[in-house]
Amino acid sequence: MTSQSNILPGHLAPLTSLRFIAALFIYIHHLWGKFDIPHISAYGLYFGVGVPFFFALSGFILSYKYPPPSNLSESARMILYRIARIWPLHAACLLIFIILLGDFDHPLQNPKMILPNILLIQSWLGMFPYSFSFNAVSWSLSNELFFYILFPFFLGMTNRSLIIVACASSFVAMMWATASWEAGTRIVNPVVSGLAITVTHPLSSLPIFIAGIFTARAFRRYRDRFESIHLVNVLEIVAVCLFVIYMVFNREISAAVNSTIGANAPVSRWVLPILGIAAFVPAIFIFAVGRGLISTILSSSPLVFLGNISFSFYLVHQPIINYLNNTTSLKSPEGIIASLGLSIIISVVLFKAVELPAQRMLRGLVDGALKPAQLPVQPRHLS
Repeated sequence: MTSQSNILPGHLAPLTSLRFIAALFIYIHHLWGKFDIPHISAYGLYFGVGVPFFFALSGFILSYKYPPPSNLSESARMILYRIARIWPLHAACLLIFIILLGDFDHPLQNPKMILPNILLIQSWLGMFPYSFSFNAVSWSLSNELFFYILFPFFLGMTNRSLIIVACASSFVAMMWATASWEAGTRIVNPVVSGLAITVTHPLSSLPIFIAGIFTARAFRRYRDRFESIHLVNVLEIVAVCLFVIYMVFNREISAAVNSTIGANAPVSRWVLPILGIAAFVPAIFIFAVGRGLISTILSSSPLVFLGNISFSFYLVHQPIINYLNNTTSLKSPEGIIASLGLSIIISVVLFKAVELPAQRMLRGLVDGALKPAQLPVQPRHLS
């Protein structure tokens, strides 16, 4: 892979900003029960949508930027570049978590859980305490690592083959989850849990990542057909409406689907994010086109900057929320203002002091170990 600029083409800038909006949704999702704030879902809004959206966006961006590797060296470089993208910041935020909130007597902070966390394989185990141990949000990075390892092989696969992979991963995950659930385990037990598998296991989320790959392939083929600004403006509004409908009515929609197919508890929980594909794909596609009014707003420098620091913000926000909630008497809205502001400030510092330098250093080591290849570098802010 040759070293190229980390700045995306202008028409993809809206996707950078969408990353921060998705991260902000997760921040709001994690506010429930903190600073005397009631559970956000009580208002019927599903702000947890940010995580599956990340998976779909990741599949899109990687597929859009990388051609199929021609040899194992290129595949290895691709995977190692992605590890260089996520691991240093994960390690730094894990350290921050232990400093601020470390309690090895806590059931989600057992010392034996540190190694899977460091290796980013905690969600692969299908065990609730491991998946959400220490800095809980890092379970999604564990999923991303799983996707990155498979991604070079996905690039050379046909659409039909990818559909088969998505169906097979879903089938295996649901059979595993159902068997665990029917055996009597529950999400609170420190064992394999049916719900833990459907919530956090990469096999459950792989279809969403693959949907992002399909979106990139469709974008390459059809993007030039969206030349009418009026049409693009209408489609951007439609995409936003679909997203809002999913956030507001997701439980009703999934309940109707579950009733139709007679789904058990684990399958029901899996259906919730999977249905989001119908909202994620149109949004990613049309904002990648980037020619409408909403895209113009999303391309503004402040929003793009927030998108650049969104990875840091995502990893650090929950420890900051929990630390302020545990050590201060702040209530809403002061707690929200303090936690949001502090999270953004720390994110900027981590972005400039850890994320970028560590990524450059590790990619340099990869380049020194592997022979030159002709693959583009994935932009830092759209993994």
